[in-house]
Parts: sequence; C-alpha cells; structure tokens
Amino acid sequence: MLINKEKMTSPFKFLDSYTKEDKEIFFGRDKEIEELYHKVFENKTLLVYGVSGTGKSSLINCGLSGKFSESDWLPVNIRRGGNITESIERSISALSLTTLKINSSKEGWLKKALHSLYLDHFKPVFLIFDQFEELFIFGSKSEKEAFVKLIKDVIDSDLQCRFVFVIREEYLAGITEFEKTIPSILANRVRIEKMSRLNAKMAVEGPCKFSGIELEEGFSDQLLNKLSPDSNEIELTYLQVYLDKIYKLVSHEKTGNNLQFTHAILDKTGDVKDLLGSFLDDQISELSDPDIGLAVLKAFVSTKGTKRQITESEVFEFCRTLGKDLSAERLRELIQHFVSLRILRDKDESGRFELRHDALALKIYEKISLVEKELLEVRQFIENSFDNYQRRKIYLSTKDLSYFAPYEDKMFLSEQLISFINDSRRMLSKIKRRKRTFAVSAAILLFVVLSGFTFWALNERTKAKENEKTALIEKEKALKAINEADVAKKEADSLRLVKKGPPSAVISATKMNVLYLGIDNPITVAVPGFSAEDVYVSTTGGKLKKGSNNTEYIIFPQQENQLCYINVSIRYRPEDTAFTPIGRMGFRVYRIPDPEPFLCEKKGGKISKKELLNNTGIIAEIKNSVFDLKYSVTGFVLMIEVNGLFTCIESKSSTFNESQIKAIKQLKKGQDIFISDIKAMAPDGKERYLNGIIFSID
Repeated sequence: MLINKEKMTSPFKFLDSYTKEDKEIFFGRDKEIEELYHKVFENKTLLVYGVSGTGKSSLINCGLSGKFSESDWLPVNIRRGGNITESIERSISALSLTTLKINSSKEGWLKKALHSLYLDHFKPVFLIFDQFEELFIFGSKSEKEAFVKLIKDVIDSDLQCRFVFVIREEYLAGITEFEKTIPSILANRVRIEKMSRLNAKMAVEGPCKFSGIELEEGFSDQLLNKLSPDSNEIELTYLQVYLDKIYKLVSHEKTGNNLQFTHAILDKTGDVKDLLGSFLDDQISELSDPDIGLAVLKAFVSTKGTKRQITESEVFEFCRTLGKDLSAERLRELIQHFVSLRILRDKDESGRFELRHDALALKIYEKISLVEKELLEVRQFIENSFDNYQRRKIYLSTKDLSYFAPYEDKMFLSEQLISFINDSRRMLSKIKRRKRTFAVSAAILLFVVLSGFTFWALNERTKAKENEKTALIEKEKALKAINEADVAKKEADSLRLVKKGPPSAVISATKMNVLYLGIDNPITVAVPGFSAEDVYVSTTGGKLKKGSNNTEYIIFPQQENQLCYINVSIRYRPEDTAFTPIGRMGFRVYRIPDPEPFLCEKKGGKISKKELLNNTGIIAEIKNSVFDLKYSVTGFVLMIEVNGLFTCIESKSSTFNESQIKAIKQLKKGQDIFISDIKAMAPDGKERYLNGIIFSID
C-alpha cells in the first residue's frame, strides 16, 4: 500500500494514553472494554485498578468512551491538580453551557452544578477521576473528608451521574478510608491485567494495518520476544515506546513511500533493556547543563515515585531548594524543551505541567538522593498543612514546626507558605501568653473561692439542722400516704375483677424485636384464656408458617426497611365460624447484618508468621448473635507493604493460596499486612463485602 509519508503521523502513542479520537488504532483490549461497559451500569461507582503501565486510562478514555454514542455519554475528566474539589468545580464549569455561579463552600453545590450540566446537554454525566492515587499521595485529611462527603451526596440523589475512579493497584488500600461513608465503593470494580502476548500482537499489527505499514512475516513475534523473552505478559509502556522508536527510524531512513517494519530494523534498534532509562539519560546528557535539567525533572516527581502536576513557579522554587539558581526565562526554555521531547505534557487549563507517564517518574525518582527525598517530603508536608489551614483554619503546631526546622533554611518557599509559617509561630506565641495570663487569673480566683467557701460551709451547717427537722415531719406524711395508696389499690383490683375487659394478645419475637430478610424469624403468639385452636394468626408484608409448637410461628418478611405486621384474631366459642380481630404488632424489617472477619480469632493487631501460616482460614461471624447465622468466606486480597507501596495477591477461597504463603514467608517483624476485598456468602444467599483487617508481624 502506498502512503504519503509527509502527511502521515505515527500510529503509536509513545507515553500518551489513547483518547476517543484514537479508537481506529486501539487494538487488543476487546474483553476489558466489554467488561467495563457492563460494569459501569451496575453501580453509581466503578473502581478501575491495576499496576502502572497496564493501560487503565486508555481503556476508559478510548475503549469505554468508544462504546457510547454521543447522546449517552458526557465524560467529565478530573485530575486532582492542586486540590480535588477545585478541580471538580473547574472541570464542570469548562463543560457548562449555562453560566453558573458555583460556591464550593455551600452544602449541595455539586448536586446543583451536575443538575445544571445535565440540563445543558441532556446526557448522562460520567465523572472520571484519573490518577486517583494522587488524592492519597498529596491530599490532606480535610481534602479527603470534603471529597467523600461530596460524592456521597450525589450518590444518594437521583441525578443521572456516575463515578469512575482509576487508581494504581499499590494505593488501593487508601480507598478503604471511604468505606464507612460509601460502603459500596469497593463493590463494583475491575482489575486491569497486563496485556497477554496474543493481545499485544494485535496491538502491534492492528495500527500498522490501519496506517498502511507493511510487516515482515514473524516481525511481531520477534519484537515481543525481545521485549519479554521470559514472560507471556507484555509491558504496554515499553511496547509503545519501542514501536515509536522503530517508526521514527523507518520514517527517517526510508527513501520511498512504502513503510515496512523488518527483522533487520529490529536488529538495528539494539538492546531493549531499560528503554526509558536510556532515552532519559540521552536527552539529559545533550543539554548544555545536565544537572539543572535533571533538577527541573525531579520537581515533577512525588515522594512516592509517581508523577505530580505542578506550576512553573513551583518548579522554580524546587530548583532553588536544590541549590540550582536559574532564571525564569531559562526555566521556561527547559520546560518547553522537555515538552517538545515528549517527556513533559504541556500545561493544562490551570497552568500545571506533568510527566507523560509514571514510568518516567520512576526512572527520575531513581536519580533523587536521600537528602533530596527528605526535602521533598518536608515540602509536601508544609503544602498539605497550608491546604488544611485554608479549609479549616488550623495552624501549624509546635511539633510541626520542630519537624521541618532543620530544613527550613534550605528550602525556597512561596510567600504564601512563608507567611503561613510565620502566622503559625505568632499564633503559638499568643496561645502561650494566654496560658500564662490564665494561670495567674486562676490563682487569684482560687483564693477568692476558698475564702468564700469557708463562710458558705458555716452557713450551710446551720441550714442542715433545720432541714433535718423538716425531713422527719415529711417522712411521717409519706408513710401515711403509702398506707392510703395500698388501700386504694386493693379496692381498684377488686373492681377490675368484677369488670373484666376483652382479651389481649401477647406477641413477642423469640430472639430479637426485629425481623431479618432471608432467614427464619421465630415468634410466639398467645392469648391468655384461649386455646391455640381458637387463635388465628396472619401477617401483612410477609409470609408465615407454623413453628414447632402451638404458639410458635416462623415469619419470612418480604421488604427491607418496611414494617411487617402480625395480626391476631380469636373466636369466643368453638362453634363460631368467624374470628374477631383483637390486635396486631409491627416489626421493623432489616437485611441480615454484615459479619466481622477474623483470622486466628483476631480482628487485627499483632500476629506471628507461625500463626499466619498455620491458620485455618478467614472466618466471618457475628459474635454473640442470638441467630445461628453461617457465613462462608469466598475470597479476599492480601496486600503486603513493600517500601511504602502495596503488592496485592488475590485468593478465591477463605485460605491463603501458594502465592500468598510464599509472600508471608518473606515478611519481617514489624511489617504490616492488609487483608481487604473480603467476600462472604450470607445465609440469605447474597455475597457481602466486609471491612478489611490489618496485622503487624510480631
């Protein structure tokens, strides 16, 4: 096929994610796309997670987006930026057709804004939170609390709005912070696996065929063997970088119009080991001042080795903190140079730049020294504290100031942050002065009180003697009143025996004063003075059957959070054909409560490796329950913390599998493990997701 090389662009994305406009060259993910499309309608929230480089963002922004028609899909793409609430507000405003004054400090503002957005477009709104781990890396406690409250407010409403959270697997444990407020947030989720060799082959050949690039027979297999000789899984990041490199090489050297990928080209590209590292080193070494260039790139990396969005002024302050003095003009030139090299992504609407991929961030993170990492952590602590102050007016404490005092003279902070630190010191001084003033005032007040107390005690002693005489008189009156009350009671009892009223039913739940869906709920019904044959029991809002004796009944309620009524009628004589209603009682209906998970009869805390390896599995039960409820655990995920990140291993039973046991054997004393995504089958036949449990190796 002949093509015009001048007009052609690379069908490979390098480090960019795919968008809806790229659907013609997006191959190898059909199964995941179908799963996402069905899952997004199962719940108002969808959690998409996987390790870095599995193509999560592309699957949402290209794969899932391509499944919708224009009239059924209004995506609102949101990154945390400086603050997630402000980013939500900014993203909605950008898509709104109606000018809307948004006051994010006012309760219910997000519902109002989303309703207005829906009326503007008449399309279901999908809020897509990409790189959601940024909230747990950079976000303060107050920011997270405000965010989850906003989301719950919308979930509980009837708005046509759904949420998609895209997060790296290592930070999945952070989501459990939101489970108390939004219990279902982990219920609907999809794990994105690395691409298989078969699908990776489609990802190579599909774009080439669409773009008219000829492939020599066996080219795809040889390329994948070079990338991953010992595994059936392919790193998508490196695949795209490698293909882009091959495309540039072929485009540069080919003299005709016919582009062809050959085995000879693969041999010419050389070793593929550490593609990104080599690419990064080459670009930095070509700069006139490599040290300053590297310092600029370090500014775009978080303390966890992930990419971060920052402004030009923040990069400038960071470089000065590392002792690199450069002009604003030189910084601007370097940033634009890295943008042109496709290392940085150009600034967004809020003026923030970022690295194109976390894989680059990890390579740069390897070049950050221990001292520089400490400065990064301290700076992030100050920024989070300032964000907390802006929202809750909480200043730095004495302990906070002591923490970063050794680093303060080494950091170049913005005027806002410097002012915040100085204001915190002034506030602490005021508090100390107030405490001293209060202590002196309290001492004077105590002296006055003690003097007054002596006079009061003498006065009260006189009153007490007078009250004692009065109490004796009142006691005699009370005894007389009791005797009169006893006489009146006996007279009333006699009168009641003469005028006996109609019979009344005694209805009581055998175990609890509530009814549960899906299980046997025993109750007893009796009418004093009447045999069981003369008592008729029925129910409204449920079904009923006889129990083990004449007064016991088993109730099966039908609807949660409604009243189920027990109705009682009697017949006065055996020959009567009709029963007379005499009373009824309503019971509140609930679903069976969730059990608590236990491992080695523990809900968390310290545990030895021996206990872990010899355990009989995770059990789920409700302690001290009057019902004999049997729950069976059907699966869980073991998260093990390694260097501040989590490795997730899934079990599809209640016991540890071989991979989990292998990981447990490598644990060290003091190391934490987290058991999450615990699934248990309840007696009503429905699967429940239980709270996670955390252990520390003893």
